[in-house]
Amino acid sequence: MDLLAGGKLGKGVVVSPMKPSTKAFEKSDEPLKLSLLKEYRKMRKILSGNASSLELKHEGCGLMSWTTRGQLSIDMGLKAITGLQTRDLDLSETWGLMSASGLGNTVSFASTSLRSAIDIYKKGGHVTMDYRDRDFRILYNNNRVVIENSIENSIENSIECGLLSTRPVKSVEDSLTQRIYSRLTRSSLYQKYTSLKSINTYKSNLEIGIRAFLKDVLNGRNGVSMSLFNGYKGLLEFVHKYVYVSGEKLQRSLDSSYVSQIKMRSLNKVPKPRMVPRLPSIIKFFDYVKESFKDYDTSLILVKC
Repeated sequence: MDLLAGGKLGKGVVVSPMKPSTKAFEKSDEPLKLSLLKEYRKMRKILSGNASSLELKHEGCGLMSWTTRGQLSIDMGLKAITGLQTRDLDLSETWGLMSASGLGNTVSFASTSLRSAIDIYKKGGHVTMDYRDRDFRILYNNNRVVIENSIENSIENSIECGLLSTRPVKSVEDSLTQRIYSRLTRSSLYQKYTSLKSINTYKSNLEIGIRAFLKDVLNGRNGVSMSLFNGYKGLLEFVHKYVYVSGEKLQRSLDSSYVSQIKMRSLNKVPKPRMVPRLPSIIKFFDYVKESFKDYDTSLILVKC
C-alpha cells in the first residue's frame, strides 16, 4: 500500500500520483502506472523463487467457447462453464446440450445456491438452499476476432478442428465496441400489466416441481401438452386439486397470469435436463402427475441420486 501511495484503481492498472522519488517521472506530468500483473509476478518471485503468473491448462482442437467464461471440448476432456450448473451432467451430456442449443440460443435451468448473509440478516431464518430460474445465453464473447479468408482458415484446418481460426482483439475498446453491437439484437420480453421479474425466484419447494410440469405442458414435451387440458382453466384445476388435497402452501397465487408468464419465459428456450432437485414435496407432486399421465418421465427432469 505504501508503494501505491493512495492510488486509484483504473482500467487494468493502478494509477498512482507522481512520486518525486521516481526518477522516470520526475520531469513528467504523466501519472505513475503500476501493472497489477507485474507486481504480482514480483511478489511471487520473492516468495517462491518463480515469477511465472500464467499457466497453460489445456491444449488441443475441438474447443467451444462462449460468454462469460465457458470452454468445452471432448478431445481435451474439458468442461469449464461459468453461469450454468452442470455438476449433474457428464461431459458428453453437457456437450450434447450446448451443441444442440446452438450459438445465440438460451438454456433455461433452476439454479441452486445458499441463502446470502444479507438475506438472512434482513429476513431472519437459517442457511438453507435458495432456488431460482436462470437463463444461460450461448453467445460469442467478442474477446477474439474471427479470421476470414486466411491461410489459417483453409479447408484442411476446418476439417481437422471443425472451428474457425481467431486472433486477439487489438485493444479493450475494440472488444467493448463489438459487445455493444452484439447486444443490439437482444430484447427483453414485456407485458404491460405484469412484471416478468417477479417469478424468477421460488416461494416454496413445491413450486419448483409445479413450474417444471407447467413448462413441459406449455411446450408440449415429456408426454404432456395443452391438448390434454381444457385450456389454462383445466391446467390450473389439475394443479389446484393436488395443492388442496396435499395441504401444501405455495405462498404464491397460481392463476392464468402466472401460467402466461411461464409460457413467455420458456418460449424458444432449451431446458437443461435434470434440473429439479429431489425434494419430498416435489416427488409427491410428480407421483400425482404420473397417476394421470403414465408417459411423464421424471428421470428427465429430476437430478441424479
